[in-house]
Amino acid sequence: MYNLGSSTIEEFQSLSAAMFTLFRCFTDGCSAYDGTPLSERLREEFGIAFSVGYVLIMMLVTVGIFNMIMAIFLDNAVASAVRRKQKELGESAPAIEEEIKRVVVKLIDPSIEFRLSSATRTSLVKKVLRSTKALGSSHTLRSQGGLSPWNAEFDKMKQNGITVDRKTFLAWTEVHEFLDVLERADVDISNRFELFDILDVDMGGLLELDEVVTGLMKLRGPPSKNELVSIRLQVRLLTRLQQLQVAPKNES
Repeated sequence: MYNLGSSTIEEFQSLSAAMFTLFRCFTDGCSAYDGTPLSERLREEFGIAFSVGYVLIMMLVTVGIFNMIMAIFLDNAVASAVRRKQKELGESAPAIEEEIKRVVVKLIDPSIEFRLSSATRTSLVKKVLRSTKALGSSHTLRSQGGLSPWNAEFDKMKQNGITVDRKTFLAWTEVHEFLDVLERADVDISNRFELFDILDVDMGGLLELDEVVTGLMKLRGPPSKNELVSIRLQVRLLTRLQQLQVAPKNES
């Protein structure tokens, strides 16, 4: 453009002016110093050859290169956000699991919260008095005061063989506290009426308490590469076992 228009077009009088003019045409609008469309002046000057070249170059730069740069930037941003999300899910897993167990225990036995709170307060007072008399250690008080009874109650219910049927689980999906825990756990509840079928792997119509908690923990966040690879390896193992069982029958 510098060689072609340096003699007649002011915007291309020098190499630096020509480079900056091209930069403006690709980014800020192709206009001359007086505000008139520079592309139209160049079309009148060089004819159809300029028009075709101008269209092709603009398509290459704006649709091709700029979109490729934007796609790379968005891909890196999304990948970084997914890695950060997976890290947050891993760090919050113990607290979320205990919170799910607490809600499940409350839904099974609504009166247990009052009984546990009363028992916990009484037990805590006794421990404080006993620790104060024995050691007077503030570290001991902090460590004993942080114990939670919900896991113990969950284990008791699990040992008693308590299960959850479809009707009960669907009733849980209408409880605000249960839905709130699922949202904080980053479990997709847009299809909450299908959660029972997802968790009921053996299609027995009943869910053990471990199946409820473990299944909900597996549903947290977006699917990761590790989960997809794990599924592929398990399918490969099942296929191999099936082939080993079929082989002796074919030989006989």
